Amino acid sequence: MSVTLNQSPSRLIGFRDPAVYVLYDSANYSLNKFRYLVELSVYDGSTWTAVALLKRYPNNSNAAVFDVANILKAQQRDLDAPLGPASTELFAVSNSAVRYRIQYGYESSTGPDTAPATTWQATESAVHYAIDARYLGLQHTIASGGIQSNYILDATDKGMLSLQGNEYRVSDTEKGSFSFISDDAISSDPSIFYIQFFNGSTGLGAAVPVTVSARGGVDPGVTDLNSVVQIAYLTPFYLEAQATASLKPSTYPTWTHYEVYAYGGGIIRSEVIKFVRDNDCKPYTPLRFMWKNRLGGWDQMYSTGKTRKKSAVKRTQLAHDRGNWFSAQGASSFEYSTQVSSVITELTREETYTLQFQPKDAGERRLVESLVEARHAFAWLYNADEATDETYYPIVILTNTVESLSSENDKVKTVSIEFRMANERAI
Repeated sequence: MSVTLNQSPSRLIGFRDPAVYVLYDSANYSLNKFRYLVELSVYDGSTWTAVALLKRYPNNSNAAVFDVANILKAQQRDLDAPLGPASTELFAVSNSAVRYRIQYGYESSTGPDTAPATTWQATESAVHYAIDARYLGLQHTIASGGIQSNYILDATDKGMLSLQGNEYRVSDTEKGSFSFISDDAISSDPSIFYIQFFNGSTGLGAAVPVTVSARGGVDPGVTDLNSVVQIAYLTPFYLEAQATASLKPSTYPTWTHYEVYAYGGGIIRSEVIKFVRDNDCKPYTPLRFMWKNRLGGWDQMYSTGKTRKKSAVKRTQLAHDRGNWFSAQGASSFEYSTQVSSVITELTREETYTLQFQPKDAGERRLVESLVEARHAFAWLYNADEATDETYYPIVILTNTVESLSSENDKVKTVSIEFRMANERAI
């Protein structure tokens, strides 16, 4: 008998998920100094490099369980950032994904006094991707074939790394982005996205191809093998900035929605994403959020309610002996000349915001819950007193609880989200 790989992770996992391999050998486990081996290698775009060698004795079932999650976390590359709201790029790429595989086997010796020799059984045929995500709660098991395979674009039922589903409401000036995994394990990656405008069920012109590499990004199937690729949400603002007239919403003044899908290798590689025109969804207050969701992509949400801002001034004080601050010529001033007092050396302002609004549907409530869970979040603020352009700022979400109703027929509750600016402002 030889070592068999009884369990391995899904092709796509999060850095905060278990990455479990199970090896089993029904015969060799009884050899002297027997231990199972797993060697983990990562890919840098051209070369596979071994980064860890793990050894484990057989358990009571003569198998060995390896969880390589902590090793993958150490290999995590730069955290990708959302596209800035002033950007006119349709695509951006990052090196935030880790592409990896294992080699497995065992070591044993011919006797108690001899050094063990290594026997490699095989190199894993599947290639895996780890990104800044958490998929475990989305599936029933951590065995192969989990639900995260739905986010690798290789068929018409696969989706983007977004919790918003496949229908978005957009205004004529809306901005944002969503993300997908660059997967060179597919023979021809989704390097093209088709866009077609509609008025109701009537198409306004043909579907227009948009090539990733020609619109500010890199073809995922060529040189960008370890990336989470961001699409600049393909919202009207970004499309209007393109030179191709058939991509501009203004070319079709009566458009009611447009559809987008990924294409590569002669087949459609994603579900159809529908962008519905809704200028009534403009924010009540000039505020919107973008955050890293648990799928490893970026989601966004406009505010639709009142925002209250609270500023708290913080003072750094220093004890100071004023010495001969007064003239000290008379007895009445001598009493104060040696008194120790405090001097303010630094002033900063901490800004806290509270947003109250009513989610429109269950999908928007899911976004609120995702925002509250976010570890990396940004807010775009429009404040004429502090910013003349659209600037996004890192924020810290302070809200810990979101209340929702179990029945879709019940009235949706108003929710409150409190956050503060991640950086205090100097005064």
